[in-house]
Amino acid sequence: MRDECPNEDLSTDRDRGTEAEAMISLVAVVAGLAALYAVISICALVQHQRRGECSKTNRLQDVSVVQPLCGARPELERCLRSTFQQDYPSFEVLLCVESDSDSAIPVARRVMGDFPHVPSSLLILSDFVGFENFQNPKMRNIQSAFLSSQSDLILILDSNVRVGPSHLREMVETIGGESVGVVTSPIRGHGAGLGSALENAYLRTVVSPSLAISNRVFGQSAIVGKSMLFRRAQFAALGGLVRVGDFLAEDYVIGQLFQDLGLRTVLVDRAIENQTSSATVKSYLARQLRWAMMRARLMPAAYVFEPLMAPLVVATLCGAVTRDWGAAFGWGIAAHILRELAAEYSLSGNRPAFNWSNVVRMLLASVLRDLLGVVVWMLAPFRRHVEWRGNRLRMQSQTRLVPIEPANRNLPETYPRHSIPSNPDGFRTEGVAT
Repeated sequence: MRDECPNEDLSTDRDRGTEAEAMISLVAVVAGLAALYAVISICALVQHQRRGECSKTNRLQDVSVVQPLCGARPELERCLRSTFQQDYPSFEVLLCVESDSDSAIPVARRVMGDFPHVPSSLLILSDFVGFENFQNPKMRNIQSAFLSSQSDLILILDSNVRVGPSHLREMVETIGGESVGVVTSPIRGHGAGLGSALENAYLRTVVSPSLAISNRVFGQSAIVGKSMLFRRAQFAALGGLVRVGDFLAEDYVIGQLFQDLGLRTVLVDRAIENQTSSATVKSYLARQLRWAMMRARLMPAAYVFEPLMAPLVVATLCGAVTRDWGAAFGWGIAAHILRELAAEYSLSGNRPAFNWSNVVRMLLASVLRDLLGVVVWMLAPFRRHVEWRGNRLRMQSQTRLVPIEPANRNLPETYPRHSIPSNPDGFRTEGVAT
């Protein structure tokens, strides 16, 4: 007959109870920190929208607005028109394409013709000589603008972004102080369809709050290159496009260069509107994987904890430990709704009224985005190559790009890579468009 050991059983139960309590406490701390970060990031964005930046200038300088074009997306004409409709006394618009076969050219010429009073140029890179064959296609495309620009202030504006008529004025007013190196914008998405809903949720609840908390709370230069304004002379002193042209995260590198010079990055008050109607789930996942690969290389320590920014992930973790799935997922759904409403409210200049159908759509998109985000988060650290505009590139440290297959373009090779020419803009000047 087996001996009974009640005291030993009681001790084992107590140990298990202690381990369970410790695990619950750990999960509670993790959930609390995740919730605190989410609250701080949203509050930083809301506070920014209410207060704005106090360091502004009344001196409105000439500005060159540089827009790289690639293909004629449905929203292109609408976005270009918003650029030409700026309420600003003196600016030029420089539209850049790589070749004369780009389908964006007829759209660009039509919009330019509708605004004859706005100085503008259509710059075709193949008409220039002596340009660098950068691996980042956006940086390669805008070289012609830096050769042709007549202004010290440069605003690089993506062609799928729609801006309000006061955008340029707000950007220039904010860069007035000597301590400001780059001015950028919070972003909200606009478009219909599932791919668009996922893009909009990411811009609304991740990108814009992260910009706000990085720049306003932690004092770090965080930039998303959809809209960024800087001084041409300062940028040239830092190496110009030659310094950043081979990096996938060129906006991050630009922000770090200015920060190393002791200059801040500042957000303007109003969000720009990224047009996402042409986005599909496939294109969304491809872009998310590319961005996740960047973050894993630029901020590996922070990348490890990214899933904890998703309320549903934290709720699942809490439910697994506490076994109270109802309470855990109730908290997760509530957190999703509050995050969506707070972000949308802070980014919408007209403070739209919400109805339940909007709330449900935003909630479903947010939940799906977080679930897909976990999958992307797991895959990205193990990926080494990116596909970008038909080119296969290897991503190295700090997101430097190296070609591993011949590029699908007929652009001439130029002078040796990574040498900075004596020209203050970082380019040889014999290449003037004809």
